[in-house]
Amino acid sequence: MWLSKKKTPVDLRFELKQKKIIALVDKMLEAEVEVTLAPISEEYFIVDKSREIYISLSDSLIRISNHSYLYEISCTSVLMSKLMAKAKLKVEEKANRIKKELFKNEIELLDKINKLYTKTN
Repeated sequence: MWLSKKKTPVDLRFELKQKKIIALVDKMLEAEVEVTLAPISEEYFIVDKSREIYISLSDSLIRISNHSYLYEISCTSVLMSKLMAKAKLKVEEKANRIKKELFKNEIELLDKINKLYTKTN
Protein backbone atom coordinates (compact mmCIF):
# COMPACT_ATOMS: atom_id res chain seq x y z
CA MET A 1 0.00 0.00 0.00
CA TRP A 2 1.30 3.39 -1.03
CA LEU A 3 1.50 6.06 1.56
CA SER A 4 -0.14 9.20 0.36
CA LYS A 5 -0.43 12.48 2.08
CA LYS A 6 -4.02 13.57 2.42
CA LYS A 7 -4.73 17.13 1.45
CA THR A 8 -5.87 19.41 4.18
CA PRO A 9 -8.96 21.59 3.79
CA VAL A 10 -6.63 24.57 3.39
CA ASP A 11 -4.79 22.85 0.53
CA LEU A 12 -8.06 21.92 -1.15
CA ARG A 13 -9.39 25.47 -0.81
CA PHE A 14 -6.17 26.86 -2.30
CA GLU A 15 -6.40 24.46 -5.25
CA LEU A 16 -10.02 25.42 -5.83
CA LYS A 17 -9.11 29.13 -5.79
CA GLN A 18 -6.29 28.50 -8.26
CA LYS A 19 -8.62 26.61 -10.62
CA LYS A 20 -11.18 29.42 -10.48
CA ILE A 21 -8.53 32.05 -11.14
CA ILE A 22 -7.09 30.11 -14.07
CA ALA A 23 -10.58 29.77 -15.52
CA LEU A 24 -11.16 33.51 -15.06
CA VAL A 25 -7.87 34.42 -16.78
CA ASP A 26 -8.67 32.04 -19.65
CA LYS A 27 -12.16 33.51 -20.09
CA MET A 28 -10.87 37.07 -20.05
CA LEU A 29 -8.19 36.27 -22.61
CA GLU A 30 -10.87 34.86 -24.91
CA ALA A 31 -13.05 37.96 -24.49
CA GLU A 32 -12.65 41.38 -26.08
CA VAL A 33 -10.22 42.83 -23.56
CA GLU A 34 -7.02 44.83 -23.76
CA VAL A 35 -3.84 42.87 -23.06
CA THR A 36 -0.62 44.79 -22.58
CA LEU A 37 2.95 43.77 -21.81
CA ALA A 38 5.30 45.84 -19.68
CA PRO A 39 8.57 44.90 -21.41
CA ILE A 40 11.00 45.62 -18.57
CA SER A 41 9.08 43.88 -15.78
CA GLU A 42 7.63 41.30 -18.20
CA GLU A 43 4.26 41.73 -16.52
CA TYR A 44 1.05 41.30 -18.49
CA PHE A 45 -2.03 43.40 -17.85
CA ILE A 46 -5.48 42.19 -18.86
CA VAL A 47 -8.00 45.02 -18.77
CA ASP A 48 -11.74 44.93 -19.22
CA LYS A 49 -12.63 48.61 -18.95
CA SER A 50 -16.36 48.14 -19.44
CA ARG A 51 -16.59 45.78 -16.45
CA GLU A 52 -13.78 47.48 -14.52
CA ILE A 53 -11.84 44.24 -14.04
CA TYR A 54 -8.05 44.29 -14.12
CA ILE A 55 -5.63 41.38 -13.92
CA SER A 56 -1.86 41.46 -13.80
CA LEU A 57 0.33 38.42 -14.36
CA SER A 58 3.92 38.42 -13.17
CA ASP A 59 6.48 35.67 -12.62
CA SER A 60 4.86 34.35 -9.46
CA LEU A 61 1.79 36.45 -8.74
CA ILE A 62 -1.68 37.05 -10.11
CA ARG A 63 -3.47 40.22 -9.06
CA ILE A 64 -7.17 40.66 -9.76
CA SER A 65 -8.92 43.91 -8.99
CA ASN A 66 -12.03 45.88 -9.70
CA HIS A 67 -13.19 49.25 -8.43
CA SER A 68 -13.53 47.89 -4.87
CA TYR A 69 -11.28 44.90 -4.26
CA LEU A 70 -7.77 43.62 -4.84
CA TYR A 71 -7.05 39.90 -4.71
CA GLU A 72 -3.54 38.43 -4.97
CA ILE A 73 -2.46 34.83 -5.19
CA SER A 74 0.98 33.31 -5.57
CA CYS A 75 1.35 30.55 -8.13
CA THR A 76 4.07 28.22 -9.28
CA SER A 77 6.36 29.37 -12.05
CA VAL A 78 5.10 26.53 -14.26
CA LEU A 79 1.51 27.75 -13.95
CA MET A 80 2.50 31.39 -14.44
CA SER A 81 4.50 30.46 -17.55
CA LYS A 82 1.42 28.84 -19.06
CA LEU A 83 -0.82 31.81 -18.28
CA MET A 84 1.75 34.32 -19.50
CA ALA A 85 2.19 32.35 -22.73
CA LYS A 86 -1.56 32.68 -23.36
CA ALA A 87 -1.38 36.42 -22.67
CA LYS A 88 1.62 36.69 -25.00
CA LEU A 89 -0.39 35.08 -27.81
CA LYS A 90 -3.16 37.64 -27.29
CA VAL A 91 -0.61 40.49 -27.53
CA GLU A 92 0.82 38.93 -30.70
CA GLU A 93 -2.67 38.69 -32.23
CA LYS A 94 -3.18 42.39 -31.54
CA ALA A 95 0.22 43.23 -33.07
CA ASN A 96 -0.60 41.22 -36.18
CA ARG A 97 -3.94 43.03 -36.57
CA ILE A 98 -2.14 46.37 -36.27
CA LYS A 99 0.48 45.32 -38.84
CA LYS A 100 -2.24 44.23 -41.22
CA GLU A 101 -4.08 47.53 -40.85
CA LEU A 102 -0.94 49.65 -41.12
CA PHE A 103 0.33 48.02 -44.27
CA LYS A 104 -3.00 47.29 -45.92
CA ASN A 105 -2.64 49.86 -48.65
CA GLU A 106 1.09 50.53 -48.77
CA ILE A 107 1.17 51.85 -52.33
CA GLU A 108 -1.80 54.14 -51.77
CA LEU A 109 -0.25 55.46 -48.59
CA LEU A 110 3.08 56.18 -50.27
CA ASP A 111 1.32 57.97 -53.12
CA LYS A 112 -0.63 60.16 -50.69
CA ILE A 113 2.49 61.06 -48.71
CA ASN A 114 4.38 61.87 -51.90
CA LYS A 115 1.53 64.15 -53.05
CA LEU A 116 1.55 65.97 -49.69
CA TYR A 117 5.21 66.80 -50.03
CA THR A 118 5.00 67.56 -53.72
CA LYS A 119 2.33 70.22 -53.12
CA THR A 120 4.27 71.98 -50.34
CA ASN A 121 7.60 72.20 -52.21
